[in-house]
Amino acid sequence: METKDDKWVCKASDQEKLHEISHKRGSFLLAYQLSLSSIQPLQESHVKTALIHFQRKCQAFQICFGQRDGQTWLRYRDTEDIDFKVVKDVGPDYITDLLHIYQYNSEEGPLWCARLLLDTDADSLALDKDLAHTSQLFIGVHHAITDGLSMLKVCGGLIKILNDVIANKPISDEEHIGYFVSDTKTEELVALKMTAIQNDPSLKQELISRAEEKGVEIPLLLTVEPPPEGEDKTCNLTRVLDKNTTKRFISRCKAEGVSIHSAFAALADASIVTLLVEKNNIQNSYKMCNGHIINLRRYWTGDCSDAMGCHARGPLNLWTDVPRDLSGKFWDFARTLHRDLHRDLENESILFQMAYIKLCSKKDQSYDDIFYQANPMQIDCVFSNLGDVTDLLTDDGPYVRPYLLKRHLSLHRTDIKNFAYFFHSFRGRLILNLLYNSKYVAKAVAQQHCSQIFDTMEKVINGTFH
Repeated sequence: METKDDKWVCKASDQEKLHEISHKRGSFLLAYQLSLSSIQPLQESHVKTALIHFQRKCQAFQICFGQRDGQTWLRYRDTEDIDFKVVKDVGPDYITDLLHIYQYNSEEGPLWCARLLLDTDADSLALDKDLAHTSQLFIGVHHAITDGLSMLKVCGGLIKILNDVIANKPISDEEHIGYFVSDTKTEELVALKMTAIQNDPSLKQELISRAEEKGVEIPLLLTVEPPPEGEDKTCNLTRVLDKNTTKRFISRCKAEGVSIHSAFAALADASIVTLLVEKNNIQNSYKMCNGHIINLRRYWTGDCSDAMGCHARGPLNLWTDVPRDLSGKFWDFARTLHRDLHRDLENESILFQMAYIKLCSKKDQSYDDIFYQANPMQIDCVFSNLGDVTDLLTDDGPYVRPYLLKRHLSLHRTDIKNFAYFFHSFRGRLILNLLYNSKYVAKAVAQQHCSQIFDTMEKVINGTFH
């Protein structure tokens, strides 16, 4: 890797190129919505100044693409201009929809933008009476330069800078927020797995068998709820759980020896089965595929807690048989999901899955074909869980504090037909963003599914559906 003095960072990885292809199509773009409480109405000049300092301090937000010797590279930008606007007379959904399809200047940058919606209506989640003013800060990002963990550092670092700007404190641009690491680090790990597969016929056959396990070839729910022929658009349902229910759910998961991630996956599976039964698809059990987004930093050596870039990958696909009647069996089922997922995490299955896919790819296949080829595999649910994000987001400065975080990924203009569950907890509340494409899933179905998840959760906590 070359130094910043030469502006060129490194050759773009395959994944970074794929994210650029998706960006050109207006898909797979990140949008984060920070709900803020402030002691006074936020001033445009304060937010703009904070964003300028933030960009100087964060390498990942200085990156763009460039062509060098006929190849695509990542490089540092030539200028420090930012894409920031204050938006009025529109709702939050309007801004989110815009960021879902936003077009960035790939070869000049920035590969991110910010929008501020001022003086929004206060809600019950706002922090306290001394921070009476609420606003919404939206950050849209090209997926090649960041993932969920990186975005938590972005949001947390930005809030700290904003408090310092309002307080008129000096800000050192030399104190960096994380450091940028290209996806080429993961490519090195995948290359090792490719060699292992080529040298081990039994491992290769195991991966072939796993890849051929395709189920019904579309999400199971679509077999009884056919596509509504709606608009090709990413839609979102947000559910913010109250603190008491969140605490009870987490306590029950710990008591049962199940991670929150696995328990939530079990709830989603149970909800889908309930909908299938209501539509007279009656079976003793249902073969379902759960996909899990994995933070690949877990497989790196050394301290990588400050490594920013796009290093979440997946989905890691796991098949399971979901009984029609989970009453009295829910926690046993959740423990099965927990066991299988942690087994695959330990065995580095996601790296082997990535290596196998790369070995099977045609050498002359374009990046466009790789990303947008029809996916014949049944994937019913995809889960992205960032855990408890409170420590990463909470500076608790005196002037402005975040009280809610929503995160989005645009799914349209691809062949993705399943639900995507983006969840985390913040300040003691579990927050779910349920994402789906209205081309394939009707709003009423999504609403029913979401309600069913939390209805079942209440029963699970109370021990009436155990």
